[in-house]
Amino acid sequence: MIRRFTDNDVDAVGQIWLEASLIAHDFVSADFWHADHEVMVSELLPGANGYVHETEDIIDGFVLVAPQQRSNYMGALFVSPQRQGRGIGTQLLDHIKALRGSLTTSVYKQNQRTVEFYKARDFQVVGESVCEHTGCEEYELEWTGNPDQPG
Repeated sequence: MIRRFTDNDVDAVGQIWLEASLIAHDFVSADFWHADHEVMVSELLPGANGYVHETEDIIDGFVLVAPQQRSNYMGALFVSPQRQGRGIGTQLLDHIKALRGSLTTSVYKQNQRTVEFYKARDFQVVGESVCEHTGCEEYELEWTGNPDQPG
């Protein structure tokens, strides 16, 4: 089941983010992710705009997007490492695609599994940048498959 993210979900979502980040971004120091986790749960997640996926009332994935009136940037899409490969990420992405006319996101170049995930779901690489927080190179990805849907 997919439902809107609330502040009651901060701890569960923060834990999924940390666990998945440590595995998917193992090219960045684990110390960075542990330090960033505190910022994530205390500053970034409260009040965030997004959705969670639940299986038997347990949050096992989430997606965060900028408020619709600001942009179509998708800042995070994470699935609990124990639940990956079961279609949860695709369900969350399809849910957001149905609400937005286009989406943009950034993915570390070294995270090839995630790059391929997005490419398989009609995202195109439209640019490259360097993450200001980690110094790692990123791809900028865009999906433009729903042009009639309001921004």
